[in-house]
Amino acid sequence: MSVTTIDVPGMVRRSNRNVLLLTLVGFIILVVGVVLAAPYWLRQFSGPFPMTMAEVIATTPESLPLYNVVITGDQMLDTGYEEYTTTNGVRTSTDAYFGGLLLGEKILVVRVGSTVDETRTEYQGSLLMPASISKEVLDDINAEEPEIREFLLPFVLDAKDEKDAWTMGAVALVVLLLAVLYGLFQFFARSRNINKHPIMQGLARMGDPEQVLSEVNNELLVSEQKSTFPGLSFTRNWLVYSKGNALEAVRLGDVMWVYRQTVTGRGGTQHFVHVYDRYNRLIAIPGKENQVNEVIGAVVGRAPWAIGGYSEDIKKAWNTGRANFIATVDGRRQQGARPQ
Repeated sequence: MSVTTIDVPGMVRRSNRNVLLLTLVGFIILVVGVVLAAPYWLRQFSGPFPMTMAEVIATTPESLPLYNVVITGDQMLDTGYEEYTTTNGVRTSTDAYFGGLLLGEKILVVRVGSTVDETRTEYQGSLLMPASISKEVLDDINAEEPEIREFLLPFVLDAKDEKDAWTMGAVALVVLLLAVLYGLFQFFARSRNINKHPIMQGLARMGDPEQVLSEVNNELLVSEQKSTFPGLSFTRNWLVYSKGNALEAVRLGDVMWVYRQTVTGRGGTQHFVHVYDRYNRLIAIPGKENQVNEVIGAVVGRAPWAIGGYSEDIKKAWNTGRANFIATVDGRRQQGARPQ
C-alpha cells in the first residue's frame, strides 16, 4: 500500500493531542496520589500524636486512618498469628507478627515487624481499618474466640515501619510531577513550532525538515512504485514508512545496512526489518516473517549498494568503524553495485 502525501501537520496535531491527554491523565493521578499521601506526611512531620485508651476505644471507623499515633496499653499478648511469604508452597520469610494490646476491657490487634514482645506496652504506628491479612487475623480471632468478640476493636494498629513504602510513593509522585511538567513543555513547544516535533527533528538530519518533507511529498505524488506492506512506500529516491502519528523517511542513497531481526519472548516471535542510514538512524519496520523478507528484498533491490544481512563482524564494523563502513558502501554505490 502506498500513500499519496504525508500530512505531517495533521500527524503533529494528533500527536500533540495525545501528549496532552496523557499529561492530563498523569495530572489526575498526581492529584489523587497527593490527596491520599498528604494526611500521612502531614502527620509524620507534625507528630507523633499520643492517644489515650479512651480515645482509642471511642474511635469510629469513619475517622480512620489516623497516622503516626502512639498508644499505650495495659498488657501485650502474643496472638500467635504471623504474616509470611511462600514460594511454591514453601514458607520463605516472615513479614509481620500480630499481638493483642489490652486497653482496659478492650483488645487492639497490633501488627509489628518483629516477634511480639509481651513486656512492651507502648506502640507507634497507623490506626487503620483492617485489610487483607490483618482482616483475616481479626476474622479468625472472632471465629476461634467468640467469647472475646465483643471486646475486640474493629480496627488495627499497624506498628510495622512502612515508611519506606510511603517514601517510594512520594518519590513516584515527584517523578510523575516531572513527567507532567515535561509533557506540558513538549505540548506547548511543539504546538508553537512544528520543527520541535520528533518527526521534523528526524527529517532534519538530512537538511531543512520542511524542504525534505516537500521533496518526499513531491515524489510520492508522482511515484508509481507500490508496496504491499502497510504504511510503506518507495519513490525514485526515498523509502517512506508511516504508521499512526509516526513517520520515517530515508533517501535510498543514504541506506547503509539492512537486515532482519527476530526477537523471541513471552509474547511470541516478532520479526523486524532494520534499516540504518548514514546518520546512524535506525528505521525498524515490524511485520510477519514473509512480509519482512519481502521488504528486505525491496530495499536491497532499490539500494543494492547497502550491506545486507547481519553478523557480529558487520555489527562491530558499524559500531566501531562507521566512517569506513559508510565509505565502503558509498564506494559500492559509485561502482554501480548490484543486489547481493
